[in-house]
Amino acid sequence: MYLRHSSADKGDSIAGQRALCREWLEHNGIEDAAEYSEDATSAYKKRMLDRPQWSELEAAIRTGQVTHVVARHIDRLTRSMTDLEHLVQLVEATGVRLSTVWSSDLDLNSPAGRQTARILASVAQGESETKSQRILASKERARAAGRASGGPRPFGYTSASGDLVDAEAVLVRQGLQDALDGLSAHSIARKWDASGVPSARGGQWHVKTVKGVLTRWRNAGQLEHKGEPVGEALYPAITDLETVQAVRAVLLDPSRVKGVFGADGGPKPTTLMSGLALCGACGSPMKARRMDDGKGARVGAYTCSARSCNLTIRRELLDSEVARAMTRFYMDADVSDLAPSDADRAEYVRLQGERGELETERAGIIAMMKSGSLRAAEAADVLGGIEDRHSAVEAVTEALSRRFALAASMAAPISETGRVDLDAATAIRTRFDAQHLDLRRRQVQQVWIVTVRSRHYASGYGLGEKFKQQARLKFDCLPRPAMSFDNLTELTTVEYD
Repeated sequence: MYLRHSSADKGDSIAGQRALCREWLEHNGIEDAAEYSEDATSAYKKRMLDRPQWSELEAAIRTGQVTHVVARHIDRLTRSMTDLEHLVQLVEATGVRLSTVWSSDLDLNSPAGRQTARILASVAQGESETKSQRILASKERARAAGRASGGPRPFGYTSASGDLVDAEAVLVRQGLQDALDGLSAHSIARKWDASGVPSARGGQWHVKTVKGVLTRWRNAGQLEHKGEPVGEALYPAITDLETVQAVRAVLLDPSRVKGVFGADGGPKPTTLMSGLALCGACGSPMKARRMDDGKGARVGAYTCSARSCNLTIRRELLDSEVARAMTRFYMDADVSDLAPSDADRAEYVRLQGERGELETERAGIIAMMKSGSLRAAEAADVLGGIEDRHSAVEAVTEALSRRFALAASMAAPISETGRVDLDAATAIRTRFDAQHLDLRRRQVQQVWIVTVRSRHYASGYGLGEKFKQQARLKFDCLPRPAMSFDNLTELTTVEYD
């Protein structure tokens, strides 16, 4: 038996087809028929060989394991004249018998039988084309009226055109802000899982589903067609259009998959300082690895990525010293002018939207050049101007993103002088350690250039082994150069707790 149900076949079902086919088999004295069924599969849009179950059935036919196929009607086998000719060739090559409950046998070996089959297939194809036009017209009418054109329940809404689900909408708004603050889709997925709010289908959150929710135009109350906004919707918005444009510019930016990690399929960082700490001997970034501690145990370490250097430091020590440096920064910096203002956030959203517009403009110029409607020399001039504007936007965006990254650890009590209370040092350190890895890495990257020097660097200063290791570290502060410090200097001049 071959059973196929398309999502466009209202009132039909696999179970209904199965019952009809079994009744036909029993009436014709046939028992133990194997079943090949495909649900939500179109015979109009998908060729026969693109349907997994049909491909499996055809393989069994060609090897002689199946000699008779029963379906409810020929339109279950094909709604395409092209596929019918394929079916004719299959019958001629294998001699397989085709029977349908509603049309009796299909004698594709005779001219009259093929003519009948072609008429039936032509009618089925025409029905599919008409049905497709009706569905498209219905969706167009829905969009023109400001309604969604169907589909499953979107996260944050009661239905495709329904009201907001408050708890889910709050999560979406926070996710949008997290994305603008530099949190990755992977980290947002972990936060949403931890919140206990499942996806619209009731499952866990993944990077792809999080990106889909945060970058959809419906969040701004816009109807969407083929990935583009096509007008205002009747259903409520979760946020404003500028925020959605900014988040799309961030999460859909191709450069997010490029760089030190992930540019060529490399691993995502799983340690705080891998790729951030610099080797004091050659300036190369240090990478995380596990090494033998000389006593038979394997310990985490950072080692210079240059093969000729071999400079290493224990991971636990470097991570602890960096966390101490971040605490020191938040305690000593005048954070009142580092925290992003509402105007900063509005400007960031505007710039991200402008970046998205520049990307669209650049793609349009390239398309015109490829089509021949714009000469290469003219396109080069226009593209050069776009690149200049893009670079200017990137420079301002990067400066603002530093504030957003630092803002995540500024929840400790701040005095009227703009300085964090000294009693809050423990709270600052605890908060920093509890944050998602990628957010901690982003903060470190925006505050410190951390240099690890040779293991013999502090020799001759009378320091114990532990302090010798700490003395190898040098911290250069990017936003506040005056806060830069050298552990060796501090360990040899002041008490270091």
